[in-house]
Amino acid sequence: MESSVTLLALSAASTVWRYALAFFLVVAAIGLVYLLVKAGKAIGSVDKMVVDLDKEMVPLLGKVGVTVDGVNEELEKVNELTGTAVGMTQKVDGATRAVESALRTPAKKAAGFTAGVQQTVSSFVSRYRGGAVKTGGDAGGEGAWAPPPPSAPAGKSATAPSAPPEPPSEDAAAPTTPSEPDEPPLAGGEEVQP
Repeated sequence: MESSVTLLALSAASTVWRYALAFFLVVAAIGLVYLLVKAGKAIGSVDKMVVDLDKEMVPLLGKVGVTVDGVNEELEKVNELTGTAVGMTQKVDGATRAVESALRTPAKKAAGFTAGVQQTVSSFVSRYRGGAVKTGGDAGGEGAWAPPPPSAPAGKSATAPSAPPEPPSEDAAAPTTPSEPDEPPLAGGEEVQP
């Protein structure tokens, strides 16, 4: 009897283990089914979201394309305006240069003419008053004009040669350059005869 009890005990233990294993497999299968249902719902939700996004993105992309086309048209207009402004600036620059060159040469000539007239008038006024005209250097140094000598008697020439000029002393300063480059100094201290 002992063997039948052990056999019965062994058989009962193996049956319990079999039921426990069956219960575990049923619970695992239910868990897997639950997870698969949840995964299916998540995939369905993602699928629905992709479909909705597709429905919304097509018109949105169309609007973006229209907006980009409009921006490109405006940029072309701005490019044209910029080109026009550059062209106008170049035309104004050319006109300014033309006016400047047209006025520069006559203005230089007028300034030179005015300086010549001023020098001539100054020379005549100085001769009339009997003073000296400064043509370069110091008033008393080389290049200074001295008034002509008084009129010579009737028989003598007014252009008679005068005594040669004295050489400058060694302690005298070097002659200075003329104050204006357009007026050359008189060479060797010669006197100007009227």
